[in-house]
Amino acid sequence: MMRTDLKYKISFTMFIVGSLFVFLYIFFDSYLFRQEIHNTTLKSAEHKIYEREDFLRKTLQTSEKSLFAIRNNLLFEKYLHHETDSQKNAEEFFRAIISSNNAVMQLRYIDETGMEKIRFDRVKGDIQKVEELQDKSSRYYFKNNINKDEHIVYSDFDLNIENGKVEVPFNPTYRVILPIQDKNIFRGILIINIFGEELLNTLFNMPSYDGILIDKEGYILYHYQKELSWSKYRKKSFKIDQKYLDAITHKSNKKYDFVIKKFNLPFENELYMILQTSKSIQIEQDNLYQKKMIISILIFIILVSFSTFILYLIFKRLEKQEKEIIFLNEKQHTQEKLLTQQSKMAAMGEMIANIAHQWKQPLTGLSMHIISLEFKLLKDTITKEFLEDFVAKTNKIIQDMGKTIDDFSNFFNPNKVKQQFELQSSIQEALNIVSKHLKDNNITVKFDNSKSYIIYGYRNELIQVFINLINNSKDAIKSKEIKNGEIAIKIEEETEYYKLKFLDNGGGIPENILNRIFEPYFTTKFKEQGTGIGLYMCKMIIDNSFKGEMTFSNQEDGTLCIITLPKQNQLGKEEIILS
Repeated sequence: MMRTDLKYKISFTMFIVGSLFVFLYIFFDSYLFRQEIHNTTLKSAEHKIYEREDFLRKTLQTSEKSLFAIRNNLLFEKYLHHETDSQKNAEEFFRAIISSNNAVMQLRYIDETGMEKIRFDRVKGDIQKVEELQDKSSRYYFKNNINKDEHIVYSDFDLNIENGKVEVPFNPTYRVILPIQDKNIFRGILIINIFGEELLNTLFNMPSYDGILIDKEGYILYHYQKELSWSKYRKKSFKIDQKYLDAITHKSNKKYDFVIKKFNLPFENELYMILQTSKSIQIEQDNLYQKKMIISILIFIILVSFSTFILYLIFKRLEKQEKEIIFLNEKQHTQEKLLTQQSKMAAMGEMIANIAHQWKQPLTGLSMHIISLEFKLLKDTITKEFLEDFVAKTNKIIQDMGKTIDDFSNFFNPNKVKQQFELQSSIQEALNIVSKHLKDNNITVKFDNSKSYIIYGYRNELIQVFINLINNSKDAIKSKEIKNGEIAIKIEEETEYYKLKFLDNGGGIPENILNRIFEPYFTTKFKEQGTGIGLYMCKMIIDNSFKGEMTFSNQEDGTLCIITLPKQNQLGKEEIILS
């Protein structure tokens, strides 16, 4: 009974350790799942910022074109030279310009003295000519552009000021200014005021994100909480939290839950856009994470409960059998005891075989070695040679299992980073993964992997393509019941390209569907024969990730696939502060 107790303890310890590893796997898998959602959200925010910057740049360009359209117009030229009826004609042209761009809040011509001469305002959608013109000679946007060349100038993105005071309620705007020179004489400025509030609302119309716009000093121009916008002009001015300023100056290596980027635009003040996941989206992500954790824990509990029940049945069976052996040993002679032991071993072998039948083949091999060792132990016939043979065979099985695990763990690694890698080793890894299926279907592979070919890109995606091609060839050979199936793989090196050729003897592709094989969801197989990715996805990977080309053609007794891959395929990306 002591030997059985020891087995119980060892088995129970292994069970506890295995359960702990499963629990840790579930925990870290859920953690990585949450991190993946977080990183994907930030990447999307980064893309949104680029889109908003491009939108704002195009808005500025539209304003520039409007100012140059006025400056180069003959009607305005006549107005500058005080020709008869030129005032009215120039004003009508100003009206037409402001009417053509709904983003314009105000369009003015200010003469060389700083006095408004022509002014049109858009008020609640209506274009109104302003009769009460103001003296703007003291405003910075006029003084800073006296005697300047005719080049577009931008003001700060700021609040509108009328009669020397900030307009209330706050009216955000920015100004696009064009100094006017006539025969090297300063004749004033053309100036457009843009509706800042509508522009900000358009920029930050992103339900999934909370947006903030700040200047270099940290004052808030726009905040998703409206009461925090234009913090410099509040009764008690304030700046944004220090962590955002640290992200601008790179003073901290801390990872943040937001993305911040400087707008590369010609405003006088530097502007930074901040995007972070909105509260509602954060709640959804937390709920999704919690659901995944709950499901994972439930699966873990079910697995542990089932495993515990199986172990309980095994231990009870072993205990019962050992009690029977002890009873027979006390009642019968040595021969009867030996027969009973043999009967016990047969029963145990049958039980273990039934359980092992549900496990993978390597585990079955290990089980048989363990049964053999236990049998020798009971007969006390263990020799050194037997132990050496046992260790060698067991290690071989474990090494094979380890190699299989390595192949699959490398293949399913979620890291998606471009890297340099060897083409021939990637093909060999794909062959290792599907080797058992090829062997079961009596398919031989001809492939010379002795020479190294280096390429740059996403390694696992290319392995995915290779697996799909090999499986397609295997399925074709199997469906045609070809006894001696064969797949030939060859790499040819050219000056700027590698050509990979996959040739099988599976009978080829019917001509009537050859031109459709790259269509999404197109297949001639049953669902249970799917490979996980279709030829459509293979082509997308080759075209988009490797900038290559994939073609199929029929040969004498099979299909030839040619993949052309550029040797150099590196794409740079603009740097961004990602927190």
